[in-house]
This record gives sequence, C-alpha cells and structure tokens, in this order.
Amino acid sequence: AEAELAATQPEVSGTLRVASFQTVLLEIAPPALTLLNLRYPSLQVEITQRAVDEAFSGLLAHDFDLILGEEYPDLPDPVRAGTDRADLVRDPLFLAVPSHGAWAQQPDRIADLADAPWALDPPGTASGDWARAMCRGAGFEPRVRMEGPDPLLHAQMVRTGHAVAFVPALIAAEHLAGAQLAGLTGNPERILYTSVRAGRGGHPAVVAFREVLARVAAERRPDTPRRRLQAR
Repeated sequence: AEAELAATQPEVSGTLRVASFQTVLLEIAPPALTLLNLRYPSLQVEITQRAVDEAFSGLLAHDFDLILGEEYPDLPDPVRAGTDRADLVRDPLFLAVPSHGAWAQQPDRIADLADAPWALDPPGTASGDWARAMCRGAGFEPRVRMEGPDPLLHAQMVRTGHAVAFVPALIAAEHLAGAQLAGLTGNPERILYTSVRAGRGGHPAVVAFREVLARVAAERRPDTPRRRLQAR
C-alpha cells in the first residue's frame, strides 16, 4: 500500500535507508549518489556499512529499506523469505600478486602459490570460504598472513609485496595499481545484488535507486587481465 501511494506522487521523494558492504560503498555508491542528486533531488539516501548477514537482519527488522549483497561461485545465496532480490552486476574475480619482492613472479597455476603468504577474508564469509576452496582445489591449504574483511588491506598487502590475494575486479583498477593481475580458470564471478522487503520492489525510490546502481555498475566494468592461469 505504501509503494502504491508513493507511485501516485509527482516526483520521487522521501528517505531511502540503505545498507551495503565495503567494495560497493567504495566504487559504486559515490557515483550513484551523484547521479541520484541530479535525477531525483527530492530523494534522500542514507547509507550504513554492514556485512551481508547483518544487513538482511536489519532489512527484515525495518531498519533498512534496501540492502546490497554478494554471491560467490558454488556458494549460492538463497533468496531470504520475505525479501525481493534483484541481481545488479557480475563482478569478475582475479588473482593479484606483487610487482616486486619474493612473490613478484607471475605464477602459471594457483598451485605455484602453495608456499606464498595470502591475504584472505575470514572463514565463514562467502569470499573467505570461496578463496580457501580455490586453494584447496589446487592442492594446498593457504598460509594466511593477513586475515580480515577489508579488501583494501588485502590490496595494500599485495602492493607492498607481502601477500597474494584473490580480488574482485570492482576494486582492481583503482586500488591495485602496480600489482600484477591474472584471470582465473573458468572466469569465476561474484554476483552483486540488491534486496528489499517483499512488496517493496515497485516503490518509486527503490526503482530509482536500483536503476541508478545498475547504470553505474555497468559503466565501471573493468578490462579482463590479458594473462590467464592454467587449469593444472
């Protein structure tokens, strides 16, 4: 009923409360807000940084109106009951190695990095579990030098020659200057998506924000590294 009432108004207005995780806040949210201000000046957006599970809890508790989530290969993230999910963009996943230091040589396979120090997200997170599964699939348990949920710290560890890491393409261009990137076998991608409470997908503020996010995400798609790792 609220969405239907809002649809009768002459312009998109009100306040949209959004929760998102770091990579989206870094690369998509700022240009999206700029575009929203131009197109919908009466719409106010309030953004809070939250991990995906916390964001979903806040969405269902009516603390947020829209949240952003991510899904990694072979780790399906089911649509939660009472929510409406819309996929936003597919974000390729790359391997990043330093351009100097002991691990600056370009590996041919992930297995070549069995003895390397890694920067990884914690176990129990989609990104952390996916990265460990990639290493285990190559026949080794990663030696974690830096564990944490901050992709910028991972990037810094790679740039300074202290670790290797898997990185989403969304942050690669801006935050991995000087590092060496390689494509992964099978072209794995994470899916970025938005979720709202069921019945809210047609609310004008939600429609406007989703449209702007999709446009910005499409414009920021990076080039794929020329070099690709071997399967074996």
